[in-house]
Amino acid sequence: MQNRLFVVVALGLAGCVATPGGDMPEQLDQLGSALSASQRRARATRIRDLAAARGIDRGGWLLAGIADAETNLSQCHRELTWACRGPASADCGGGPVVAGSGDGACRLRRGGLGMFQFDAGNYDQTIARDGRRVLTVDGNIEAAIEFVINMVKRSTHIAGVSTDQQAIDWLNGVTPTNARFGPWVRTVTHYFNGCAPGARCFNSRFARYRRYARGVHDEFGAGFWTSGGSATVFIGSACDGSAGSCDIGVPGATCLRLDAAGAGMCVASCEGFCPDRAGFASTFCVSLDGGATGTCLPTPGSSGCEHAGLVAREMPRHVGSSGASARSQTVCAPGTSPEPMPEPMPEPMPEPMGLCADSCATAGNGACEDGGAGSTGSACAFGADCADCGARDPEDAPTPMCVDVRSSCGGGETCCGDLSCRDGVTFTGQCCREAGQMCASGAECCGAMACVGGMCACRSAGRACVAAGDCCSGSCTSGTCR
Repeated sequence: MQNRLFVVVALGLAGCVATPGGDMPEQLDQLGSALSASQRRARATRIRDLAAARGIDRGGWLLAGIADAETNLSQCHRELTWACRGPASADCGGGPVVAGSGDGACRLRRGGLGMFQFDAGNYDQTIARDGRRVLTVDGNIEAAIEFVINMVKRSTHIAGVSTDQQAIDWLNGVTPTNARFGPWVRTVTHYFNGCAPGARCFNSRFARYRRYARGVHDEFGAGFWTSGGSATVFIGSACDGSAGSCDIGVPGATCLRLDAAGAGMCVASCEGFCPDRAGFASTFCVSLDGGATGTCLPTPGSSGCEHAGLVAREMPRHVGSSGASARSQTVCAPGTSPEPMPEPMPEPMPEPMGLCADSCATAGNGACEDGGAGSTGSACAFGADCADCGARDPEDAPTPMCVDVRSSCGGGETCCGDLSCRDGVTFTGQCCREAGQMCASGAECCGAMACVGGMCACRSAGRACVAAGDCCSGSCTSGTCR
């Protein structure tokens, strides 16, 4: 597995599988992007609107969360100047797009391209496979939308999704607090980044994708990601039960729950008649509670009822006091007959964290020692010191301990991330970064190498060296590169 700066994945056509990426980009957190708040908002708006055009009218924040974790929403090198320069793009004023710089020296022209970091090898190979559209803002977003829809369909962490429309509906039903959010983050970590559950990289990358998704959602607010209201949402549209999720400009509109995860469909109360709107399925007034009240439901399209949890069923009109004629119509109705919720459902509370045992010998001694957040040590297994640490979320389990940069590794310790264990300038057997890897100072680089332009630079012939890895030639004789 190559070490990479960005989470470089091989995005492509339906059915492609993401190539495992390297460590998450800590430099991204430290150095950040040159995008201003207004530019970030414009970039987020474009992601939202292009996703909505594909039907993802409430899940655009999920894509934006990926882009923010990858490049801080940056498409051009001028927005992330410490990274590599990719091919030129008109959207960057004729300048280069941003390119990942963890696959070796920038001159090798490797690494992902653009906001979502498309990567098929070197730049020419990526463009040959994915097209020049990935060099543009819209093309990069549109390619990511296609990949995400197919990713949700093939994910083993998401059940009951096999068609594009089901994937879109599922995405529209995710909120930062409901039961779908965890499977979404696991899916991104596994299929977009290529780090499967159980792998050493999984916990830290899961935590990063989760943090960035929630962050971009809250940065602009839930209303931003559902803005457009009646223009993109109507009776029959997916909803998540949150306040405003069925703000469709129709009296009595609410969210009808369709599954235990909180996802549902926008409906409205009625007597005899229902409104229709161009671009959406026609509607019909029926009763789901034995005749007490009426509910507007959509009629099936050419491919039937595409929302999970709905079936095509012929039902009589709910006339009520309207004086409408009695007749029947085939509608998309729930498989069972739940009552419409009279008010928008409050967002479900997060599920309680599930690891809480006092099986550790020192449990209850007043000191949290399970290795998790806030603990003073790791004498106990994660979640086995509940009396002192409280309940733990399994997803927050710490990764195995490792040795950080400039720490001793000669006794069999494992170096963290992309660090290697070999001789340093003043230390022997230390964890350090090899040539071509990102650095903040020369103290992080192995041997006699220096940190040049944010990258550990190998030594040319005649320069001092400690080991062969210091030398561009790969040969260190008597302390000199040959």
